[in-house]
Amino acid sequence: MPLLEAFLGRPIDRLTFADLQRLVETRAAEDTQLDFKRQLYDDGEEMAADVVAMANSTGGAIVIGVEEKDGIASALLPVQLSDQTAVQMRQWLASLTAPRVHDVDVRPIPSADPAAGVYIINVPRSPTFPHAVVKKMALRYYYRAGPARHPMSEAQVAEAYQSRFSRLRQREERLEAITKAAAPSSYSDEPHFRAWVAVTLIPGYPGVMDISARRLRELEKWADTVCEPLHRGMVHGNARAFPNIERVSVTTRNKETDPPFGYYLHLYTDGAASAAGQLLTEDLVYGPGKPPAGLGIYADELVRKAAECLRVAASHASANTGVRGSALVRCALHFASGPARLGYAHFNSWEGYHPPREIPAPALVGMPRGIDLDPVLSDPVEWMSATRVVVTDLFHAFALPEVIQITEGGAFNTNYWRHDMLTGWKAVQDVPRVKETIQFLR
Repeated sequence: MPLLEAFLGRPIDRLTFADLQRLVETRAAEDTQLDFKRQLYDDGEEMAADVVAMANSTGGAIVIGVEEKDGIASALLPVQLSDQTAVQMRQWLASLTAPRVHDVDVRPIPSADPAAGVYIINVPRSPTFPHAVVKKMALRYYYRAGPARHPMSEAQVAEAYQSRFSRLRQREERLEAITKAAAPSSYSDEPHFRAWVAVTLIPGYPGVMDISARRLRELEKWADTVCEPLHRGMVHGNARAFPNIERVSVTTRNKETDPPFGYYLHLYTDGAASAAGQLLTEDLVYGPGKPPAGLGIYADELVRKAAECLRVAASHASANTGVRGSALVRCALHFASGPARLGYAHFNSWEGYHPPREIPAPALVGMPRGIDLDPVLSDPVEWMSATRVVVTDLFHAFALPEVIQITEGGAFNTNYWRHDMLTGWKAVQDVPRVKETIQFLR
């Protein structure tokens, strides 16, 4: 729990101006996690340095509008509150910190006069520290100890980077384990649904989710809603949630061990997740009477299902465990038999892209990629841009140099989508459409 919340006995998002008066009444002292400022910042670099120092240490809160004497809160001195001021402080942090410090909450607390009050800048400890302040062409690193900000020595910076890389390796190893667990344990006998696309996600900041009977019922209702665009009417029953150690599995079957159909999810208590969607496939038969020689996958459906899997995984992290900010993501393609080829619909039949490249069963796994959760859940264009990043490795493996269904700017290239794949997809109605011919296709 942040020091300010523990001191005042109330979450930061529920604090009032009267609550903050207790800082003065109890003579609260500045500390590693608590910093008082008498007036608004007039220098973006100064604010960035204070925020970076906390993010590189244990996190904390900067309270603007509190006078201090010798580090002890002595009076509340309300400052002017405005949307412009809050936006400016967020812009300073976006442009003057490297790497950017995520999840910093700039929160106004109005007094009796709604135009005046106190700002609380809530800074979580960053999992990607060290962060630096950008000063012209140089980087300056800081940490906070006690009531003061200090510059980091060369040795401290080197040790912090070693720690970051070690944490990143641990996250990648866990992502690898979650990706393996996301592979279907068995495949149904449906002849045209013999492949799955799965997106696995690990948030930068761990969240919290309990496992209880009530939670399982809540997760089932949540899955029925968020997964409807993922299965597109394939599933007519309700979701079923099954508990495990630090994980809940969600399937459309009555038994967890039955072959999954439509979609299945692994939802972890710290916000990590895997979401898998079933793909329409075509048996590749080269000649009358010959057995199938491979599996054909439709590229536009692969992209759409991967996008929905990404959104479901991000929604779990945010809605079910309270996570925001960055995440490490991976996309994988699982199929029971192969080899698999990527193609498109041509006059109601499957046609492979050229030059052809076949991928042997049972799986094709992309590399870990970094995304921001908030834009994926709030901005359809950013969601599509993130999807393009996540599935690019799969397209490269099939010998395509880029994801032709989505442009770099997050627009749909309708030349490479079937009409029915976009029609009725309500969540992306505001995504721009373009018609561009990609010349490398022959």
